Amino acid sequence: MLETSNLTIYYENAIAVNDVNIRVMEGEIVAIFGSNGAGKSTLLNSVSGLLQERARRELQRGGERITILGTIKFNGVDITHKPPWERIRMGIALCPERRRIFPEMTVYENLLSGAYLRKDKEGIKQDLEFVLEVFPSLKDRLGQIAGFLSGGEQQMLAIGRALMSNPKLLMLDEPLLGLAPIIQLDLLERIKKINIEKGTTILIAEQYVSPTINYIDRGYIMETGVITIEGTQRELLDNPQIKTAYLGV
Repeated sequence: MLETSNLTIYYENAIAVNDVNIRVMEGEIVAIFGSNGAGKSTLLNSVSGLLQERARRELQRGGERITILGTIKFNGVDITHKPPWERIRMGIALCPERRRIFPEMTVYENLLSGAYLRKDKEGIKQDLEFVLEVFPSLKDRLGQIAGFLSGGEQQMLAIGRALMSNPKLLMLDEPLLGLAPIIQLDLLERIKKINIEKGTTILIAEQYVSPTINYIDRGYIMETGVITIEGTQRELLDNPQIKTAYLGV
């Protein structure tokens, strides 16, 4: 479904992503693990098209120079230079780091904003019902101002908003950030439910290897913009380097 080939990204003269090749097969849950500054968000933003749009705007106003090399393919189509809204229509959705909900809008308004490119009213209704089934705590708060939700509820809202675009590929950037361990586990269970019941392919960028690794099919380790290790869930769990550096074993 998704493939990056020799993807390299420069901010001015600094390399954020260096010759990265990843693939995500339909129906998988794939994780990109790495610490802060490893390049995970840059990679997801480039797949969503937000980075390309930022590079275009920076070029117009003479700001920071952003260079993007290599290719990104989605279902065999080269999307490297397509704008974000075309990628959304193709079935790519990004739930950004730190949620980025609209705090002064209601939960319901936030969810509907995720479907702003859609015209199929019945499909939107069905997806809203699915979101509220996966995240039932949102159902009782549809009229509540989103900024007053707890951190866990805001993360659920952000994921639900992304689901409202009816994506084939759902990308989650640091979904566990700032959440208590018990809330992290609960959220991962719900992400797995989305994958199984909706059939949505999921790409997660996360610094918390544990417990995320228990919910994935395959994963990559990213360090200073470079993919250093890749493998199936079992291969990663059995890797001595990952046990020592990321799992504390």
